[in-house]
Amino acid sequence: MNELAEYITLSLTRWVPLFKEKVGTSIRCLRQWRYMWAVAAPVSKNLTLIAAALDAGFADSAHFSRAVRNLFSITLSSVFGRAANVQRVLA
Repeated sequence: MNELAEYITLSLTRWVPLFKEKVGTSIRCLRQWRYMWAVAAPVSKNLTLIAAALDAGFADSAHFSRAVRNLFSITLSSVFGRAANVQRVLA
């Protein structure tokens, strides 16, 4: 973030709120979405959820679980715990 702020010649304290104002979401949230997409593609090709999360850059399963809960307001157990057969679909 610092490098980008320097590149566009804004201070970090000015750039971060300006980004959120113009884009409608925080840089952190956008980055989390990117990580979630990095998990979704390999999972759609039958890689395990945790293996895909680790490959995407999450430190461990707890880190991934917290990120899902924070971003989507759901727990992984609520999604995968109810049904033994979950169909994965990517657009």
